[in-house]
Amino acid sequence: MERVAYTIYLTVLILSILLFGGMHTYAYTLMSLGVLTATVLVLIKNIRKGHRTGSYQLRLPRSSLNLAFFVLLTFLIFQVIPLPDGVLKALSPEAAVVAAKSFPASELANQAQVEKGWFSLAPYRYPVRMSIIRLTVYGLVFFGMIQVLNSRKRIDLAIWLILITGCFDALYGLMQTYSGSEHIWWFKKQAYKGDVCGTYINRNHFAGLMEMGMLLAAAFAAALAPTKKKTPVSKDRKRPLASRISDVLSREEEFTKRILILFSGVVLGIGLIFSASRGGMLAAAGAMFLMGLLYVFRKGFRRNGLILLGLFVVIAGYSLNIGVEYPMDRFKSFHSTYEARTRLARNTISMFDDYKLVGVGVGSFKYVFPKYQPVEEKQHFVRFAHNDLAQYLAEAGIIGACLLLFVMAYYVFRTVKMWRTREDPYAVSLGALPLVALACMAVHSYSDFNLHIPANFMVLVAIMAIGYAALHLERHHRRERMSYRYYEWPIRYRGAVVLVLIFGLIGWAGYTSIRHFMAEAYCNTVPNSTLNRDPYPPIEEVVKAIEWDGGNAEYWYNFAERIAHSAESIEDESSKLKAEREDEGTGGLIKEGEKIRGLEGQKDGWLDEWMREQGAGSRGQGGKTEAESSKVEAQSSKLKGENAKGISHRGTEATEEGALLRIGENRRNLRIMVGALEKSVELNPFEAQYHLRLGWGYAHQWQEKDYYTKWLPAADISMDRAAYFAGVKNPHLHQELGNYWVMRSKSVYPNNPVHHEAWAKAVWHYRRAQSAERGAQSGESAAVKQMKKEIQAYVWNFYPDEGFVAQTMISAHSK
Repeated sequence: MERVAYTIYLTVLILSILLFGGMHTYAYTLMSLGVLTATVLVLIKNIRKGHRTGSYQLRLPRSSLNLAFFVLLTFLIFQVIPLPDGVLKALSPEAAVVAAKSFPASELANQAQVEKGWFSLAPYRYPVRMSIIRLTVYGLVFFGMIQVLNSRKRIDLAIWLILITGCFDALYGLMQTYSGSEHIWWFKKQAYKGDVCGTYINRNHFAGLMEMGMLLAAAFAAALAPTKKKTPVSKDRKRPLASRISDVLSREEEFTKRILILFSGVVLGIGLIFSASRGGMLAAAGAMFLMGLLYVFRKGFRRNGLILLGLFVVIAGYSLNIGVEYPMDRFKSFHSTYEARTRLARNTISMFDDYKLVGVGVGSFKYVFPKYQPVEEKQHFVRFAHNDLAQYLAEAGIIGACLLLFVMAYYVFRTVKMWRTREDPYAVSLGALPLVALACMAVHSYSDFNLHIPANFMVLVAIMAIGYAALHLERHHRRERMSYRYYEWPIRYRGAVVLVLIFGLIGWAGYTSIRHFMAEAYCNTVPNSTLNRDPYPPIEEVVKAIEWDGGNAEYWYNFAERIAHSAESIEDESSKLKAEREDEGTGGLIKEGEKIRGLEGQKDGWLDEWMREQGAGSRGQGGKTEAESSKVEAQSSKLKGENAKGISHRGTEATEEGALLRIGENRRNLRIMVGALEKSVELNPFEAQYHLRLGWGYAHQWQEKDYYTKWLPAADISMDRAAYFAGVKNPHLHQELGNYWVMRSKSVYPNNPVHHEAWAKAVWHYRRAQSAERGAQSGESAAVKQMKKEIQAYVWNFYPDEGFVAQTMISAHSK
């Protein structure tokens, strides 16, 4: 059982490297399930009979990382549990503001519920939930590997496999790059052409693997270095000749091993250099220097510093012989790249200022950052801050950062304390490895996001487990044993509670991972450039994705978009009938709305029922959540039936009644779409696009009796929320907001205060859109000129007056 777990851990580690760094859903799901399965096997092995009591006990090692795992897991759970309004405002005032904006704007009468409701510190809980799964998996990798790496043979095998995989990755990357193929397995590289990436999409993440592999090779070579043992000549002469020959061959075997290890380090070093990752090269150089210092400070291990120096010389020699002009030339552009990443980090700190104490939620960066994104980066979708330190500070706040520093300081202190007591070269050399690897990744993370790459984090955890196991490996009378301290709890009492909690966490993580994978199989929201996935799956598949994992707001937004496609004609039909009744005023619109509602019929269809069962749109539309939903297959067939019903009305399209019947069907779709958008906003209030689309959905509810008292004011609120989260990332979003407020200004008489307020907002958004589209440019690009034409045409439809149009324009040279 232990051997099976050991095999699973190593297999998962290697596959995560080879499958594009484990960044895609299928890869990290396989990784998670493999780790969880192996951990269950290890836990079962840890249940044993006590020698003294004869009863079953749970035996777990006391690791210096136990505290880190428990504290960080508790903090992440604290970020997602609902808190009273007063507590939330005290800990994170901005989170309280964002939570209020997640409430449906159509529920104006129930605004008091917002003030009395309970919300979590992380306004969007889904990414924090995924972070909890990742932390669980990484923690269990360390927990399991320190138990299965219980012999020198197993530690050596794990190191060899990591080095062989790293060398393969480096040679594969070099071959693909310099042969002109530029492929990663079946995927043709779209970026970083000319740079060695191995099996990674991003050269910087490949460099992270290379630098950790180099450090592992250097430490392993030092661990196998011969020790000085003075054997008396007389005693040696008495030894049999066969024994002395065996010793010579054994020494030759050890020498050959060290040569192979150093050669693997050279290959990894060449891979690092030709990745052209400046951060990787600087981090690796600093880590090697730190490792050399650690060896110098230990008496009797200074020759290991010579090994590091020799490794440096050989890598430099090979690289110069191949040609390092291009990698070195990248340092010439270091200032411009550093400036861009500093800009991202600076704006990330602005996010931290708003969520200073407890953060916005670990894993939430890409959803929150568009509000803070600098205009220079408006063309990019920024998923990471390119500075893991600043990003974690924004996501976890001061409390989370202090907790992390405390538990890591505790780990380093315990590791250094143990390292100083050991004299065995194997333990000393490998025992320093975790400290050096952590320092290396910390330096590289200042300019990149290696710690968000599952394969690299797995390798880092595996290296920490290898160093921890080597430090605690002792030999007594040719027998090896681990000098771990253990917790021992009787299964009948505390052990049962601990076991239930651990198995519960593993079961939850596994179940949630499977749900996430199945949902992504139907409607992918995790970027995956290596598979040709349909970006616009049919509505049936989106429904199935929500059934599997309804906590992802993007599924609900996609669902709303599919419904909108099936109801596109509503705008044309509504505008025609609204134009016919416009002269009759509000009374005419209400009367027409009643006529449409009468023709719509009593049956809502399966989508209405399914929405109520999912709890979506129930607050804004007056529905209720009822029994469990029927199977998705049955729902899909119902959907086809509902769509078929619409065909019967096409024969009466020429009549007003036929048009009203079709509007009635579209009105039902509009109601479902609004409910889905309200659900997406409820789950993820940070996305300005959700609020914008919801605002337009409210604005199209003109057939309702309370259109002017409920739906139109709700649209105003949604548009204001969209403006709150918009930032300058998407200039066209501001243009769309300007369009809405122009339309809104025409919905009231000119002497109404709403008219002046709406027009002022329209002007502000239009000018904001042009300024953001221009960016740092001094003149006007083709995109800015096109935007101005679109704005001018839209405003002219409502205000055919040059004066009104001029107010919305910025001059060619204004900022």
